[in-house]
Amino acid sequence: MRLGILHDAAAQERMHARELAEQNASVVKKKVESGPNARNSTTSSSNVSDETKQDADQASHTEKSEKKVVKPKIRPLSEARAIELGANFASESFIFLVAAGLLIFERWWSRRKETLKDEHFGERLRSLEEQAARVHELENELENMKLDKSNLQLQKAPSKAIINTKLSSPSPKAGVNITSA
Repeated sequence: MRLGILHDAAAQERMHARELAEQNASVVKKKVESGPNARNSTTSSSNVSDETKQDADQASHTEKSEKKVVKPKIRPLSEARAIELGANFASESFIFLVAAGLLIFERWWSRRKETLKDEHFGERLRSLEEQAARVHELENELENMKLDKSNLQLQKAPSKAIINTKLSSPSPKAGVNITSA
């Protein structure tokens, strides 16, 4: 495909005319600045304006001849070529849509998998925390039971000692017998 087809010929013509006008204005300005002294300024300015008009006429004439050359020729598209280009566009669009769909699906799938993994990790963490709390509770309960048992033994021990001393003979060898249960 030629890029010349995409250009607007009228816009190009206006652009060339504007550029030539700017060039002519700069030429006139230079001639006026570098022209003769102030006494002959009226005659020189008329000469300069005549030269400028001639330059502008020549530029417009060459511009018209260039404009005829610039116009591009657009050939019509054959029906077979149009069908081929349409089929290529449709097939490439289909492939693009399938690839985009696969990428979106893969992203969704990985995000879902990650979410499930995080949920499983959170559930596992909560269950471990519950187990740790239960173990701590059982340890406290065990300590309380041990303390209760030792307190009961201390409460029962003096009464046994008293009972054993009353039952035993007052012999000097026999002494107080304290047993712990």
